[in-house]
Amino acid sequence: MSAAETILSVSEITRSIKVLLERAHPQVTLRGEVSNLRYQSSGHIYFTLKDDNAQIKGVIFASAARSLGMRLQEGQSIVGTGRLSLYEPQGSYQIIFQSVQPDGLGRLHAAFEQLKTKLQLEGLFAPERKRKIPVWPRRVGILTSASGAVIRDICSVLQRRSWKGDVFVVPVRVQGSGAAREIADSVRWADENQLFDLLIVARGGGSLEDLWPFNEEILVRAVAACKTPVISAVGHETDFTLSDFTADWRAETPTAAAELLCANLQSFRDRLHTAGISFSQATRNQWQRVLQQGDLMRMRLESQSPQKLLVNWRQRLGYCSQRLHSLPKIEWHSNKVKQHNLALRLSARHPGTLVRNEKRSLLQLAQRLEIATVRGIGQIKQQLQNCSRHLELLSTDSVLQRGFTMTLDATGKVVESAQSVPQSARLTIRFKDGDLDVERS
Repeated sequence: MSAAETILSVSEITRSIKVLLERAHPQVTLRGEVSNLRYQSSGHIYFTLKDDNAQIKGVIFASAARSLGMRLQEGQSIVGTGRLSLYEPQGSYQIIFQSVQPDGLGRLHAAFEQLKTKLQLEGLFAPERKRKIPVWPRRVGILTSASGAVIRDICSVLQRRSWKGDVFVVPVRVQGSGAAREIADSVRWADENQLFDLLIVARGGGSLEDLWPFNEEILVRAVAACKTPVISAVGHETDFTLSDFTADWRAETPTAAAELLCANLQSFRDRLHTAGISFSQATRNQWQRVLQQGDLMRMRLESQSPQKLLVNWRQRLGYCSQRLHSLPKIEWHSNKVKQHNLALRLSARHPGTLVRNEKRSLLQLAQRLEIATVRGIGQIKQQLQNCSRHLELLSTDSVLQRGFTMTLDATGKVVESAQSVPQSARLTIRFKDGDLDVERS
């Protein structure tokens, strides 16, 4: 190295190039397509302006963005005026735009709208052709890049929300030439072999070019023809692809697709829990009604049991017996009183014809009294015989002859309730033609 050579630092040579660029191009007007568009919270707008052969970075600072009068869109073709500059920290040159105007739709954006209109006219976006997402899919196939962050985010949500089921990753390319055909072939393969209950086509965010495979007709039609329910989870909230419109459900992000599965499962669990509570309450209410009906029937059976009827008839028979024994005494006492009264009247009269007439009358009265006494005793005997027949009909032997049985415990006592019999107790069932010994299990 000669002493005359000057050694420059990177900063010095970069600054020198920046001065040369800015002096040579103090103002330029460019036409190109917007890509990699980013709106910052500070108000600055960063994007790439490109054509078929080259691209250059562009920026619109907040002061110029406030008077822009339009909002840039991904894929939009614009004409912008600004100055050429160099960003020293990265050594890259860029255009600092002061004003931009739309120059018609970009190539990709125009192709997007054209295909969207075509498929919409064919009815592929119609809501009535979309299938319901299974509440609890057992096998879920996720078509995405095996090495990307998408599959990790989805599995993280499913694990955190305790989702139950099998998850299978179908690795596919999600960007670049041939990606759309590869994804479409995987969708058809999984659907034809009925491998999964649900398919999720997933990819993270990116520019319009990055997401373009999901706008290609081969993939869009494969999703539309798939008989297995499909969730499209491509890009971020503001990203829309044609696959979103033909899928059975569009998730704003891959994470949102996982949250949807867990939400359906939790809703199913909540409904199952509510149904269990309702079933338990209904069972308890029905059981209470059965117990009440059983108590009423038991009381009715007890009131109509042979033992109860026998007790009633015994009470009636005892009452009849008391009347039967007391009636002759009452009649006899009454007759004695009448005879005494007649004797007093006879002694008070003249003994002649009056005595004979009175004697005759007395004899007639005695005959009538005897006849009446005999008839009264006969009626009482007839009532007693009737009571005896009723008592005999209600006796234990008579009841057994009519097909009833009587259960006795080991002491010979009548068993009145099944709950009063302990386990393994020996019982005797009495029939009309004999006894049968049994043991309660």
